Amino acid sequence: MTSSGPLDVSRLTIGGTLRGIFNTVLPEGGQRTARRNAWEAVCADRVRARGRHEAWVELDRAAAEGRPGSRSSSVTSA
Repeated sequence: MTSSGPLDVSRLTIGGTLRGIFNTVLPEGGQRTARRNAWEAVCADRVRARGRHEAWVELDRAAAEGRPGSRSSSVTSA
């Protein structure tokens, strides 16, 4: 009589076992692509954030010098 439980040892093969291990451990192609795209988006966001920060610093510098077009010259006080 063979085992009819969740893991039938009599039906295991090396290929099937390895396939099961690789399917659980290694991400599938679509998942790999999604992770790569997500990482590229993170890197692009960092570049944009760095640009925003540099622009902010430059605007503060311009405002300190009293140049037109700076943040303080366009803000009106109430």
